[in-house]
Amino acid sequence: MKITVPGLLALLVAIPALAAEPALLILTPLQIERAGLVTLRPRVAAGNSEHPQAGTQSRLSGRVMVPNSGLNLASAPLPGVLQKLLVDPLQTVRAGQPLAEIYSADYLTLQQGYLEALSAAEVADARAKRDESLFKDGIIAASRLEEARAQKMQADALFEEHRQSLVIAGLSQAGLARLKSAADLSAVLVVTARMAGSVLEQLATPGQRLETGAPLFRIAESSKLWIELHATSTESALIRAGNAVTVSGCDKPGRIVSTSQHLSNANQSVTLRAEFNSPGSCLKPNQFVEAVVDSGALGAGTLGIPTSAVLRTGGQDYVFVRDGGGFRAARIDIVARGGDLVWAKAAIPATTEIVTQGVATLRGAWIGLGPETTGPQPAEKT
Repeated sequence: MKITVPGLLALLVAIPALAAEPALLILTPLQIERAGLVTLRPRVAAGNSEHPQAGTQSRLSGRVMVPNSGLNLASAPLPGVLQKLLVDPLQTVRAGQPLAEIYSADYLTLQQGYLEALSAAEVADARAKRDESLFKDGIIAASRLEEARAQKMQADALFEEHRQSLVIAGLSQAGLARLKSAADLSAVLVVTARMAGSVLEQLATPGQRLETGAPLFRIAESSKLWIELHATSTESALIRAGNAVTVSGCDKPGRIVSTSQHLSNANQSVTLRAEFNSPGSCLKPNQFVEAVVDSGALGAGTLGIPTSAVLRTGGQDYVFVRDGGGFRAARIDIVARGGDLVWAKAAIPATTEIVTQGVATLRGAWIGLGPETTGPQPAEKT
C-alpha cells in the first residue's frame, strides 16, 4: 500500500492495519528536505563473545558504598576516660595514625604486669642455663634441671600473655621496646587506626567514661569501594560479572562482581554491584554517580540504532526505513540499551537506511494525521 503526502490528510489509517500491511510513505525530495529527514545505516554487532561490539554500553546510576570488609570500628581496648580525639569526621587517616588518647588505670596495670613478667622470665632463663651447666658437670640431678626448665616455660608463657595484652591494647613494637629498656610507664593509652581510610563517623566525646570495646570512630577503608547500580531487566540481561565499569574522573575502571537475582519492589530495577580497587579521590562513600557499563556480546546481526530513531506505539517499537522511493515503519525488538543507542533484532537488512531525524513527521503521516498544510506550499524544484 502506497500513501502520498498530499493525500494523507484525507486518509486516516488505523495502527493495527498498518502493522499488518506496512504503509509506504512517498515523499518528494523537497518534502524530505522540509521535514528534515536524516537517515543512516545501523551499526551491526559482530557477535564475538571475547570482543563485544564497540558501543554496547549502558549508562547507569548508582551510589558508592563501602563493603563490609572495608568497614572498621575504632574502639577502646581498655576501660578509661576519653581525654582527647586526634582526628575529625571525614578526615583521611593512614594505618597506625593516632586517633584518640584514653586515660586508663588498667593500661598502667598491664604495663606493670608486663615488666614483672619480663623480670621473672629473665630470672627463670638464667636459672635454667645455670642448671644446664651444673647438670653437664654432674653436680645436680636431672630432676632439678627438669624443674628449672618447667619454671622457665611457665615464666615465658606468663610474659607472652602480658605482652599480647599490651599489643591488643594498641602498644606498638617500638613502644614495647621502650617499655622494656626504660620502664617508661604511662597511663595514657593511644588508640591508632588499624588501616588507611576515611573517618565516617565520630561515636564518642572527650570526658566520656568508656568501657572495653566502647566505639570511638567508624572508619571506611579507601582501598576498595563498591558502586550499587540500578538497571532495567533489559539492560541487565547482557551484563555479566567481569564487565568493565567506568566513572568520569576515575583513572582505573572497576568490574561488575555480582548481579541481583531479584527485582526491586520500589522501581522494578535490577541491582548490579561494581568493585573499584584503589579508586583514590574520585569516589567517596555515599556519593551518587553515573557509570558506563560495558555490556556483554550481542548476537551476530544485532543492529545498533540511535535512540532518536525509535518510535514506540501500541506497545511495540518501530523505526522508519527507506524503501525504494519512500519510507515504511519496520518493527524492531530491543535487546539492550546503552548510551545513545539501542540494540535490536529486526527483519531488515543491515544496509537499510534508517530515519534518525524527522521521525515525528513520519509518525504523523503513518497514523494518518498528515503534514501541516497551513500557508502556501512552495513549488517543488525540478
